[in-house]
Amino acid sequence: MTNSFTPTTYDDLDPDRRPSLAAALVPIFAVVAFLGVGSAVLGLDPHAPLLWSIVIVGAFGLWLGYDWDELFDGISNGLVMGLQALLIIFTIYGLIATWVSAGTIPGLMYYGLEILSPTTFLPAAAVVAAVVAFAIGSSWTAVGT
Repeated sequence: MTNSFTPTTYDDLDPDRRPSLAAALVPIFAVVAFLGVGSAVLGLDPHAPLLWSIVIVGAFGLWLGYDWDELFDGISNGLVMGLQALLIIFTIYGLIATWVSAGTIPGLMYYGLEILSPTTFLPAAAVVAAVVAFAIGSSWTAVGT
């Protein structure tokens, strides 16, 4: 999947609509505040505070002078950029879940600890993951390994 768009850089923005550093930190602090208060103080799942954070960030974008079409294009382009990684993560999750339910990972751990002592098992696992990553050329596979 290739991107059919070019991400906007800071220099590409209209100088009248460029946020200052303080203004750019407002949405970040809003997200942290909503998630912190919602999760730690109110004991909520992160879904509702995250939704309110998105509303605040959208309102902030409107306040900076962007119209809804520009915000929508930015949101959809960001989703397209992250979708490929998300699909790879889902695939790896399915593979690992299958290995766990089939007993492959518990079997590897059992026999691995029979062959290696617990002090050498983790370094050996790191070396095996590195070999797999370089052999296949995929950092996602190394994470799964």
